[in-house]
Amino acid sequence: MKVIIVGSGVAGPVLGMLLKHKGFDPVVYERSTHRGGGITVVPAPQTFRVFNILGLAEELLSIGAPIDSIISYSVLTSPPTELMRTDAPKEVRFSEGWPIMGIARDTFVKWIISKAEERGVPIIFGKGAKDVHEVEDKVIVTLTDGSEDEADLVIGADGLHSRVREILFGKDEADFCKLIEIGGHAKTPESLLPYKSTALHWYGSGIHLVSFPISHDGSERMWVCTMAEEKEAHETWHALTREQLHVIMKDLPMFNDPHWAGAPKDLITNHSHFVKYGLYDRPPLEKWHKGRIILAGDAAHPTSPHLGQGTNQAMEDAYHLVRVLCQFKDRKTPLEDALREYEKIRLPRVSALVKQARKEGELRVVIGKEACEKRDEELRKGFDREALQLYREATHGPYTGESAI
Repeated sequence: MKVIIVGSGVAGPVLGMLLKHKGFDPVVYERSTHRGGGITVVPAPQTFRVFNILGLAEELLSIGAPIDSIISYSVLTSPPTELMRTDAPKEVRFSEGWPIMGIARDTFVKWIISKAEERGVPIIFGKGAKDVHEVEDKVIVTLTDGSEDEADLVIGADGLHSRVREILFGKDEADFCKLIEIGGHAKTPESLLPYKSTALHWYGSGIHLVSFPISHDGSERMWVCTMAEEKEAHETWHALTREQLHVIMKDLPMFNDPHWAGAPKDLITNHSHFVKYGLYDRPPLEKWHKGRIILAGDAAHPTSPHLGQGTNQAMEDAYHLVRVLCQFKDRKTPLEDALREYEKIRLPRVSALVKQARKEGELRVVIGKEACEKRDEELRKGFDREALQLYREATHGPYTGESAI
């Protein structure tokens, strides 16, 4: 059974490996000619369980850094005031058997692409989907270079601006949240060397900064500033030029507000990679498929990054989609029933996480002294119980007990 996967970001190569592992014939088409890019991914236990099926979980452990604790600060004072400290990530590792990790997105994407190619999954760059339509029991994909390919099933894993989603359900403009993120990688400044496995948050007025390690020895960290912004900024994941950097950096509070002096300023000054992008939402879909065409990952359920669940939920999609497709291939379930089962499992789960991620984003970036003081008071209470319970439930996925595939 041939399956065309559109998109080679996070979900595409893993879908390809799982499908190949179960006897399918997958091929991945990617509109970009660029591999990798971006800032970071945060694999949690459910991602490790999926990679364990492929025999890759231990290798995944070697390309990033575990996160064991979280400390949050308010930058309304100078020096910043500690608001909250928790070892919740370490508790997840002990209870679930796998850690929460920080990994450079560029490293992760290039790694999964190379592993997919090693296993015989063709990944063809520079060819995206222009049109997709069914003809009897086949799906014809017209590619951006004018060529065509056909398969028994097409999976749209082509991200936030998914062409496959648009073809299936019409054009629904992504809603700019009036938030941008600026981030990158940095050599760990001396002031942060003691925080080898700690995620650090700094909360100011109209800006939030987060940083955590992405190298085992703690020598490199990622950082992301989330800020209010009226002007849209589409993601390309390409690093900015030196000239673009100078324009952005001169306006960051780290360089003109003494409250941000010290570790935050040191971190950004040490940057080695720098990108800028906007945060978007899309209207939720009631279903993710029509006929033999189905969505996965951000194409199905784009989420803001504030819970670090984008990659993990894409991996859960991959696991459950391949599991139900195995039932169809083995003639145990009609294709329509199999795809509906996938949606029945995944839709409620991701809807709750997307909603909570939006709530977290709204808490992080507030403007004005009164609003910030109210936010800081909430943070002093510790994790919102609903958010913490939801996150702990998420790390149990994508299955319980023995893997079904």
